[in-house]
Order: sequence, then structure tokens, then C-alpha cells
Amino acid sequence: MIKKIIVLLITITALSATSLVWSQKTQTGANVSGDVKSDGKHIPYANILVKGTNRGISTDEKGHYMLADLPKGKHTLVAKFIGYKEQEKEIEALAGQSITVNFELERELMSLDEVVVTGTKTFQRKTQAPVIVNVLGKGTLEAVEANNIAEGLNFQPGLRVETDCQTCNYTQLRMNGLGGSYSQILMNSRPIFSPLIGLYGLEQIPANMVERIEVVRGGGSALYGSSAIGGTVNVITQIPQSNSYDMSYAYHSINGRANDHLLNGNISMVNKKRNMGAVLFVSHRNREQYDHEGLTLHPDGSTTKERDNFSELPKLKNNSFGANLFYEPTDNQKLELNFTSMYEYRYGGEMIDKLPHLAKQSEERIHHIMMGGLDYEIHFNSNLTSLNAYVAGQKTDRDHYTGLYPERDEFDTETEFDDALYEHLANPPYGKTDNTTMQGGVNMNHNLTDFFSG
Repeated sequence: MIKKIIVLLITITALSATSLVWSQKTQTGANVSGDVKSDGKHIPYANILVKGTNRGISTDEKGHYMLADLPKGKHTLVAKFIGYKEQEKEIEALAGQSITVNFELERELMSLDEVVVTGTKTFQRKTQAPVIVNVLGKGTLEAVEANNIAEGLNFQPGLRVETDCQTCNYTQLRMNGLGGSYSQILMNSRPIFSPLIGLYGLEQIPANMVERIEVVRGGGSALYGSSAIGGTVNVITQIPQSNSYDMSYAYHSINGRANDHLLNGNISMVNKKRNMGAVLFVSHRNREQYDHEGLTLHPDGSTTKERDNFSELPKLKNNSFGANLFYEPTDNQKLELNFTSMYEYRYGGEMIDKLPHLAKQSEERIHHIMMGGLDYEIHFNSNLTSLNAYVAGQKTDRDHYTGLYPERDEFDTETEFDDALYEHLANPPYGKTDNTTMQGGVNMNHNLTDFFSG
């Protein structure tokens, strides 16, 4: 394994060095500069691409750009930015000459043609994807005040996040009516979610780390294996776009009897060349147990409102943090690294201040989850061919308890009850689960410009 990693690093270094040498040999002095505006205002961090090549750059924080040492000849420049219509302009690059090309972009009222990746495992426009891909963006998650992705997915058609246990409130994602085992959950297009995380992980991923969620429903998602018969949910984490930070605090009161506190923070950083950047996020949640008032039916047919001291909503404590980083050594290469750590404490059942096994009935879950991935991508052959190598994994440590305290009326004799009580107190049913998932691979894509001829 170590030898394979060393060979991969040597290959990446060699490709990087080759690209650097090639770029040094193509200095033409043909430069293009300008700005990108909309309604008279500059657009920072818009993308300027040379169509049909791997050359491109982003505008700076003031909306200006400069492309240096373009190959001599005619080119098409493309300006694009999320929420705006693309614009193309024809230019002719002459050796030793600099020209100015400015763009004026129009706003796009509806984002019907977003770039998605889930449908085919490659970047496609929504209108060109062979399957229907629904996108839940960061703005929508903020608008519905979703604390985690489980709350956000409830607003997607054909999806239902179902709570299947009143005590611990574990959830499963149903797609097209099928159970959770038929839904594949991806993190940055990698199937690193174990079945164990699938039950609890949707509530552990804070909404502030998500850029968008892509959803493919039905058999078209079977590209991702037998677990995706119902559909696929691909959680895309944030990529740094600008130097910014934000902090938010939310407070919820549950019928005035339980408090829910949520604290989120994000920091995004990019360098001036925009070939290196990082996003850091942190999230903390603390929710108290909640016992809802119910109706008790008496033998005479009358009812009274009372609480039974058993929780309808479990106690939750969540701490999550992580980072996404990228580095582009050359125009046609990119390295991405992402890491996430999640901790959750969950307790439901009889509301007592004792150890779980001393409650009449209770469930306790403690999760420590680490997830991460490393991607390397290179484009060559006039941007017609791309090679991607990746490794990803997750590790879950879970401590758990599920049990009932022995009751006298459940046993025929006093001796049986005493034996059961002694066994429960001496060896309470606590458990521990360790789960590790690793994945790696290499993808190569090539666009055929003249597949059919004649």
C-alpha cells in the first residue's frame, strides 16, 4: 500500500513538473485584460475561460482579470458566474500585444441549467444530463432554517426523512417510497457512508458545511450500485470562493419546556492568484429532552392531560468541525483535500439524572465520526481528456445502550426477578461498534469530438 502511494505521488510530481516546463516554453506576450460587470457594478470572482482549452482565471475582488501569454491566433473568451448568463467574445491574440476585453453579464432569473455531477459522475449541465437531477442549494437550506441536511431534504419532492424510533429518534431517508437501505448517500460523490451513519449521519451533518445537495430519484441512479435503487443523495461541501467569514446563532423553544441552541461558523480564504484556498467550518448544537403532554385514558372512559416523564425528543449534543482545501499548481491541475469530524451524544427514554441502565427504559448513543478525502485532477489533450485519482474514507466509533430495567411483574417468581436484576446491574447491555470504510480509484474521461463520421 505504501509503495502504491509513493508511486502515485511521484507520478503527480512528474506531471506537475512537465506542465510547469511546458508553460515556461509558451511565453508569447499576448495578454488580455479587462473587467466583468452587471448593471454597471463589478462582479468579483467571476470565471474567464478560453473556450476549448484548459486556460482560465477568475476576476479579483474588484472584478478585474488578466490572461497572460495566450497562444497566438483567434480565441473565444467565455465569462460566467453563478446566477448570470454566460457571455462569449471572439478575440485575436498577437505576439507582444495586450488588448482589453470587458464583459457585461445579464442576471439569470431562474437557475435551470446548473452544473451537476451526480447524474453521470462527470460535470454536466442539468439540461444535458441524461437523468433528472434536483438541486437543493445553500440558499434554500438557509431559507427553511435547516439545522442539518435531514431537515433540508424534507423539502425535496419524492423524499421523506422518516423518524422510526420515539426513544432515540433515528431517521431513515425514503426515496420513492422505498426504505433507507435502497438510498445511496454520497459525500462529495464518494460512497463513504456506512449503513450505520445512514441511520444517524443525516442529522449529524450541519447545514452550514453544505454548498448544495444533488438528488437523483429512481433507477437512473443505479450507476452508484445496488444501494441506489431508490435514488442517490450527493452532499457537496463548500468550496472557497472569496475571503469571508460568518457566525450565526439560533435559539428554539419547544413549547416553552425545552431549549435548543445552535451555533455555526464559517471562514473562507483564497490567495490573490486564486489557485489556493480553504474553507473552515464549525457547528455546535445543544438540545434538551422534551416530554410532550398526552392524554391518559382511565377505566371509566375519562381522560386527563399529563406527562409520563419519557421523552418524545431526545437530548442532543453535537460538535462538528472540518475543512475543505484546494491547490492548483498549474492551470490544468488541481488538488482537493477535505476533512470532517463529528461528535454526537444522544439520549432518549425515561428522563432521569442517572446512568442509562438505571432508567426504566432508555437508549444512549455516542458517535465519533471522522471522514475525509483527497482528489487529484489533471486535464490535457486540449482539455478533451481528464484524469482523476482519489482516496476517501470514514471511521466511526459508536458507544451505545438500549435496554429495559427489570420489572417484578414480568417474572413468575421472586427468584427469577432477583436473578434478572442482578444480571442487569452486573452486566448492563452496553455495546461498542467500530466501523471503517476506505475507497480509492482512478477515473479517466475523454470527449470524442467526431464519434460518427462520413
